[in-house]
Amino acid sequence: MSSGLMFYWLSWMFFVYVLFFMKYDKHQWFLMYWILIIMSTSNMYMTLTVLKFSIAYIVLFIGSIMFLLQTNHRLFHFFSSFTLAIAYASFLVWEHETPLLLFFPKYLVLPSFIVLIAIFLMNEFKNRCFVSLVGACGGELLYHISLMAYTDDYTMGHDIFFDLCAIIITFLTVIALYERMIDKLLMFFTRILQRP
Repeated sequence: MSSGLMFYWLSWMFFVYVLFFMKYDKHQWFLMYWILIIMSTSNMYMTLTVLKFSIAYIVLFIGSIMFLLQTNHRLFHFFSSFTLAIAYASFLVWEHETPLLLFFPKYLVLPSFIVLIAIFLMNEFKNRCFVSLVGACGGELLYHISLMAYTDDYTMGHDIFFDLCAIIITFLTVIALYERMIDKLLMFFTRILQRP
C-alpha cells in the first residue's frame, strides 16, 4: 500500500473531475496542469545539500501556496496551514508511540486527524483543500528538519506522503458532498413544511 498506487488512482479521478465537471475557466486549467505535473514528477527526486525531496513535493507546495495567495484572508489561512503543519509533524513524531495505530492504519488516522482540524478551521471546500495541502507539505518539511540531526535517509515527498495527501483531499471531497446533500435535503423539507 505504500507504493503510491492510491495517489495515482485518486489523482486520475481528480483529473477527470476537473477536466469534465468543473466550470471552464482559468482555475480549471491551472488545476488540470497542476495535477498532471504532480503525477508526472512524483518519481523524480532532487538533493540540495542535506535536503532530499521529490520535485512533485515542491510543485504541490508552491501550487498550494499560490492558491492561498489569491484568497482574501491570507493571514488566517497561513496561520491555519501552520497549525496543520504542526499537527502533521507531531503525528509523524508520535506515530510509533501511539497505541491508536495498533488498531487503525496510518492511512486512516492521519488524514482523519488533518481533515477534522481543517473542518474546524475553514468553511469553504477549496480553502480546506489548499490549507490542508500547505499544512501537510509544511508538516513534512518540519518533520524532515527535526529529523536531520538523527538520520539522513528521509526524503520529503515520498510515495506515502502523496498517498496521504490524496486521501486527505478525498475525505474533504466526501464531506463536502455530504454537506451539500444535507443542505439540499433541508431545503426540500423546509419547502414541504412551508406549504399551506
